[in-house]
Parts: sequence; structure tokens; C-alpha cells
Amino acid sequence: MHPNISLARYLVATLLPACLVAASIYRTQVDWNRQISATTTEISRLDSAVQLYDIQTEMQKIRGLAQIYAQEKGDRARREVSLQWQALEEKLDQGDASLPEEFRDLGATIRRDFNPDGFTSTPRLLFEIHTQLIARVDDIVKGMAMHAHLLSDADVSIHNLKDLLLRYYPDLGESLGRMRAVVSSILASGEQVVSDRVRFGEVLGNVNRSLERIRRAHQFLRVESPLLQPVLVCFDKGVEPNLMSLLNFSHTLLSEQTIRADPRFFFSLITGTMEQNGTCSRKVYVKLRSNLQTRVGQIRLQRDSTLGLSLAALLIMFGFITDFYRRNRRTLVDLFESRQEVVVAMEKIKSHRDKLAYERDIVERTLEKINRSVPSDHTEASLISLPLERIAGDFLLSATRPDGVRYYLLGDFTGHGLPSALGGPMVADIFHAMTRKSFAPLAILDEINTKLHLKLPRQLYLAAAFLAFDPLTGQVSVWNCGVPDVLHFRHEQFHQAYPSNHIPLGILSEHELASVEQTAKVLETDRIYMFSDGFVEVQNDRGQMFGIDNLRQALGDLLATGQPLPTLLDHVRRFHSEAQGDDLTLLELTF
Repeated sequence: MHPNISLARYLVATLLPACLVAASIYRTQVDWNRQISATTTEISRLDSAVQLYDIQTEMQKIRGLAQIYAQEKGDRARREVSLQWQALEEKLDQGDASLPEEFRDLGATIRRDFNPDGFTSTPRLLFEIHTQLIARVDDIVKGMAMHAHLLSDADVSIHNLKDLLLRYYPDLGESLGRMRAVVSSILASGEQVVSDRVRFGEVLGNVNRSLERIRRAHQFLRVESPLLQPVLVCFDKGVEPNLMSLLNFSHTLLSEQTIRADPRFFFSLITGTMEQNGTCSRKVYVKLRSNLQTRVGQIRLQRDSTLGLSLAALLIMFGFITDFYRRNRRTLVDLFESRQEVVVAMEKIKSHRDKLAYERDIVERTLEKINRSVPSDHTEASLISLPLERIAGDFLLSATRPDGVRYYLLGDFTGHGLPSALGGPMVADIFHAMTRKSFAPLAILDEINTKLHLKLPRQLYLAAAFLAFDPLTGQVSVWNCGVPDVLHFRHEQFHQAYPSNHIPLGILSEHELASVEQTAKVLETDRIYMFSDGFVEVQNDRGQMFGIDNLRQALGDLLATGQPLPTLLDHVRRFHSEAQGDDLTLLELTF
């Protein structure tokens, strides 16, 4: 360096390395804080998982009691289910604020479908509905378990305790819950058929597999973490012996030709074992939470120690900064070159981002064309379509069979945006292909339901209304699977409604749609309206929904005054002045 270096250059030469060291200290502190935040988040997730486990346990009790109630239909059974329902509501109310975001919508579904006042299905269908919802809760817990695996925890004891808490104990609890519901149903009916033995064999196999996984996990933990023995003994000495006795008892009970056992006695036996399993799970949770909190304390200590040592090193460095600068002038050049590399990397990132945006635009435009089939072959059809995003979960399909019968399918996938539009092309392909081949509506709906159940994830299902119009006979047939009432007007007055009488498509593998067909004769001046739930679920600033009654009144006013259909949106906007919250789709058919 030149001996006549200016004061300004000297200050720059001394302060720049100091700033770099300070930045390094800051980055290290950020990393420690990130680890603390991640561990704290893990503790919060464990708390949420335990709450979901408690909710799942209450749901399992209701499922088992509902099987008894569905057979006996007595006041005692109804009272037992109602008491358990109150316990479930308390659990849901206690955990609403702290439970994961993905549970919020599911919680509303549980409040609706687990309500004992709505138990009108057969025991088998009731069991399937309850099990589906319990499985959706279990999927959320499994997602937490997957997140825990992705963290790649170096502590083998913590890693395996997470598996016990989030996977193995809940799996055993659900397997026992299913066995409790199946055997309770058999005992309540007083007889068993071949299908009952098959169901019992399936749930028994699930229990044995879950038990074997827990045994293997315990064996591994005994070898790798002997200090965890007090936690494991809860299951080894309590749950497992009782569970083996319970399985032997179940075999004996169901092997008899005549079943003479109180279903409530068997229900209480399994409930006791499940509660023991829950107690052991709680002990694992307490131990795991304690270990994670200890880790947080250790990280904080390391962070503070590192900060102190770094500050001391920084002070020492200032004493030798001049010599450091002379010996390491190349560092400044390297820093400049590194900055240039960062600029190049940022340009590449921007290029990749623009490419992704372009490809997303192509996908959206393609789906937009596929998912919407405007009824151009029916000149008396009018459509209102306001998607929340560029593409929508709502779609409308129409086609005419070779014999002149016209088909209309209004669909509303759960959610909105790109994920909800993924199923549209598959539905459109099935609809148009089968219509060209003159398939009946029931066959088309069955095929759509089967493909959706097989191809889409559980959280995506389709609420749909299918209308078939025969111009020769003047008859319309409606199948409403989860959308708001289809409204029929005659002489500018409300004539009748075709309400939803079946669950949405894609939830169950098989549907019984033949019994839910609704038919009517139409006149030339009649109008029929099909619409998605976006219209009726619009809310004002007081949280009140627009509702089916207001929509029916608004449509009646339009017909009475002769206003065009798009005027309906003015009624909706006067009721709801905020931003649109869901896709809006409405089809008007005149005959």
C-alpha cells in the first residue's frame, strides 16, 4: 500500500473488514434465532397434534356409539351419543384458536356431520362418513409427522419419540377405534354375516400391524436411548397386556354362533385400552416437549456465548486492522467479484421466475378453455361467471345427445384458483365423451364420481348439479349433489326448488344416485336457475349471508320487472360491499 495513503482511504480500509465481521456475527445470530424459532414452532406443532389427538379420540367414541345407536334407536343410545357430542364440541371450542390453519374448514365440517341429530344413514354408511372425517384429521397429524421427518433431527431419541407421538400411537388408537365401532355394530345387531367377519378381520389386521410397529420402535429406543425406559414401560406394562387380552376376548366372542354380549360392555373394554394408549402418548409428549425446551435453552446459551466471544474478537481485531488490511488487500477484490457473481445469480433467478410466470400463464389459459363450456347450442341459456382468480373451481358444461336431449352440468370444486381447477379437464372429458355416446345421466355421474375418488386427493371433491332436458317430452330431470337449491320459476313466480339430496362427488367410492333424481314438466315460459354457493354465501359487514331466500327474491324481482340477468349482480353488490370472496357462477335456462 502507498505510504501516503489518505485518511479517508485508511478509514475505509479499517472499517470495511469490521463491518464484514459484524455482518458475519449478525448472520450467525440470525441462524441461532432461526433454530430457536424452528424448535419453538415444533413445540407448538406438538401441542396442536395433542389437541387434534384428543379431538380424534372423541370422534372415535362418537363413531362407536353411533353404531350402537343406529341399531338400537333408543333414548339411552341417543343420550349417550349426545353426551359424547357435547364433549367433542368442548374440545373443538378449546382448540379453535390454536389448531392448525388447515383444520379450520374441517372443524366446521365435523360440527355438521358428527352432530347426532343428523344420524339418518345406515350403520355402514354412517361408519364410512365418520371414518372419512377421522381420516382427514389423521392426515393433518400425519402432515405434522412428515414435517418432523423433513427436519432430519440429529437426536435419535427425539426423532423416534416424534414417530411414536405423531404416527404409531395415533395409528393404534384409530385401529382400535375402528374395531370398537365394527364389533359394537355387530353386537348391537345381535347377528353376524360373512361381511361382518371380513370387516372384523380387516380391523384386527390393522390393530396387529400398528402394535407391531410400536414394538419395533420400542425395541430400537431401548437399545439407542436406555434413559427412555420409564416412558416406554407405560405401554409395555399397561397397554400391551390389556390389548392382547382384548384381542383374545374379541376372537372368542365373534367365533360363537350366537352373539350374547352387551355392546356397551365391549365398547367400555376397548375404550379403557384406548385411554391407556392416550395416557402413554401423553407421557411421550411430556418427555418430548421437555427435551425440545432443553434444546431451546442450550441454543440460547450457545447464541449468547457466541455473541460474547465474537464481540471480544471484534475488539481485538481493531487492534490489528491496519496490518490485516496490508496482508489481505486481495479480500476487497474478492468481495467485488463475489458481488458480481451475486448479480449474475440474481439475473438467473429473475429469468427463471419470468419463465415460471410464463408457463403458469399458459397452464391457466389452457385450463380456462377446458373448464368452461358455454351452452352455445342453446340460445335461451344465459350465464353469469365471475371467477375469484383467472381460473375458477366453478365450471359449467353443456352438450346435446344425438337424440336431442340436452345435458347441463354445473360443478364447484372445493376452494378456488389453480388447485381447484385441476379436476375440471377430467370431468369435462368424461361429460362430453359419454354424452356423445348417449349415456344416461346416472352413468355419467357414476363415472365422474369414480374417477374423482381415484385420481384426486381427499381434500378435493366436487359439488355438482346435473340437469337433463328432453325437448320432445318437455321433462327435466335434476340430480343435486351438494350445490344450493336449483330454482324453478313459472309465470314470473317461484314454482319449486330442487334441493341437494346427496353428498358431493368424489368423497365415497360408490354412490346411490338412482333414488335422488328429481323430475318435473316445464312450459315454454319457465325458467330454471342453477348456481354455485358463491352467490348464497356472500356476507355483509354483520356476518349475515345473502342466502337462498334473498337470491330467490332477487330473481323474482328481475323477472317481474323484465330486467336482464346481469342486473342480479347489483343486488349482490348492494348486500355485500367488500371484495369478492368466492367464485360466482349462475346459469339461467328458458324453455
